[in-house]
Amino acid sequence: MFGKRLRELRTERKLSQRDLGKYLKAAPSTIAMYELGQREPDFETVSHVAEYFGVATDYLLGQTDVRAKTAVVDLGARWPNLSPDRRQRAYQMEQAAKGMPDTYLVIPQGTTNEKFDDLMKILGTMVQLMEATKKPDHD
Repeated sequence: MFGKRLRELRTERKLSQRDLGKYLKAAPSTIAMYELGQREPDFETVSHVAEYFGVATDYLLGQTDVRAKTAVVDLGARWPNLSPDRRQRAYQMEQAAKGMPDTYLVIPQGTTNEKFDDLMKILGTMVQLMEATKKPDHD
């Protein structure tokens, strides 16, 4: 699945295998082998590809058909009508959201401070629940 998705994303952006290889510090033949399923990328490569194309690693690996990766976009720049303290909270939520399963979050541009506060409460509760239900790592 990785190869199919990699080729799809690369061709959508009209990139050659050489162009993508330069970014990934890999030979064009390596990109070709990924796309043909003749070689498997390491985790770091999967992560770099996801970052480059702005998709979730789960999407690249075929575990979901949702391309979006977990993130809260720069809310301060996107929604300048939010107060500075809410921008700071948005940043904190972005950091916390990195541990959540792949999610797509859209906040309408006209969101009021009151509605934003409601959303932050909901997201905060979700993060707390996820933290509370995490299984401890066993060595």
